[in-house]
Amino acid sequence: MMFNDTYHLSLLWKKGAESCFVMDDQNFDDLNMNDFLNLYKPKYQDEYRAYLKNIPTDIETIVYRQGIMSDIIDNDFLLDVFKEAGDKCAYMSSLVKFAYERDATVYNLLKRIEESEHVMTLVEYLYKHLSENNILSEGLVVFRDMLKDIIYSDIYTNYKDDMGSIKKMDGRVRSIKIGMNFDENLKPVEAIVLSLDEQPFRYTRAFKQTGRMIGGGIKMLRRLPRRIFAPETLIPTDELSVLEQLLEPALKQLIQFCDLFNQSLLSFMEEVLEDITFYNMLHEFFRLMVDNNVPVTKPVFGDHIDITSFCNVNLLSKMIKTKTTDQMVYNNFATDEGERCFILTGANRGGKTTITQGIGQICLMGQLGAYIPAKTASLKAIDGLYLLFPTKETISAQYGRLGEECKRFSDIFGKLTSGSLLLMNETFVGTSHLESLVIAKETMKALYDTKCMVLYNTHLHELVTELATDDDQRSFISLVNGSEAAHGSFVMRRAEPLGKSYAIEIAHKYGVSYEQLIGQS
Repeated sequence: MMFNDTYHLSLLWKKGAESCFVMDDQNFDDLNMNDFLNLYKPKYQDEYRAYLKNIPTDIETIVYRQGIMSDIIDNDFLLDVFKEAGDKCAYMSSLVKFAYERDATVYNLLKRIEESEHVMTLVEYLYKHLSENNILSEGLVVFRDMLKDIIYSDIYTNYKDDMGSIKKMDGRVRSIKIGMNFDENLKPVEAIVLSLDEQPFRYTRAFKQTGRMIGGGIKMLRRLPRRIFAPETLIPTDELSVLEQLLEPALKQLIQFCDLFNQSLLSFMEEVLEDITFYNMLHEFFRLMVDNNVPVTKPVFGDHIDITSFCNVNLLSKMIKTKTTDQMVYNNFATDEGERCFILTGANRGGKTTITQGIGQICLMGQLGAYIPAKTASLKAIDGLYLLFPTKETISAQYGRLGEECKRFSDIFGKLTSGSLLLMNETFVGTSHLESLVIAKETMKALYDTKCMVLYNTHLHELVTELATDDDQRSFISLVNGSEAAHGSFVMRRAEPLGKSYAIEIAHKYGVSYEQLIGQS
């Protein structure tokens, strides 16, 4: 057994807590994380997108990731260490995987031993940095301890001792002593390097005498083909001695051992270090937030949501690029016990969609294990994140906009649980105002009964009042963006609907009134 048979570790998923949900492309695009992805180089974006769409649902894994992220923040040089080690692993793996010099020669054996030395140096390099610094996370502590177990294992220490003389001789190897065990048919069953020497072997008097006794044995030994001891480019002799037939399989076995030793260590380390790409993504975003004076926090998880001074991740990404983060407007969002259905109304262009997406983005990023743009954050782990946003004309051509939204809502509704979060943006407006109000009222009552959490932003200001007149125990929370005094403030608060969306004021602002239009003609 080699190391990759015994040691397995993921830095993304805590063992036994690997449950997750995967966002489909439609939900992910509606959440609008594209500008966040544009913060990174194009070659990483597809990989990062895949990370963002696979969201853990076990608190144990979320906390596991948070711990690793905290270690990396406290020891940010670790990312450079891991990246360097990952690059070296990939390079050395390619040497092992595509090695073509597999002939049983001492030359090839020495090359494999040299590769083993590089692999061991890499293992010890990683262990040194993990053991000499203040590592607290479960994932990195386990990784460190696994490396320690490997380094102090019998197979590792014995093999390293066998290679010690190579380092001392600085490549001046002139002879190699190999110990072999044979079966009853004199076929090698075991082989190990016993020693290497700077001087060639000399035949002892006893061996010479034995050679004379067996009649020409020394002559046969001296005619041993050169290809056993030299690169395969040398032309071998035609004659194969009995000794060669024994020695060649032994060398082949040793070369195979070296390849297996190297590949097992490299595959174990690569399996772990591949996950570092995820933390590189999160750490780069963390540094951007800190460098741009954006509030940053590591969320805690409980049975409700309470986020203070948060912002839309996508909008933040844009403002980081334009260096305008000092103009960011932050919001708060909290749920009390039993509250799960929220209706957000407010002015046109008042930030309803931005806030709706922002709440989803904060829940998504926090549950991935990231530090998020907020002053404080207590989150509730969700088992699904769904969005119902206006469809594009090309998508809704078959059913019409309202038909497409109703169909998509029905599909989503069948997946909702008490642990889901649904975000709705101006849904069911593809018909008359009255009919939209009826549909919205019926769907919100049904959503309440699923016990999922839903945030519905809409211009149907009467919806809250209509739902409140029902003679039942359902409770719907009214949220408002802006106020009559400052309807463009982008600040959300708990309040009764304003009763209008200030669409007329916006139309006047852009010259779209009868008087303004006629005056232009």
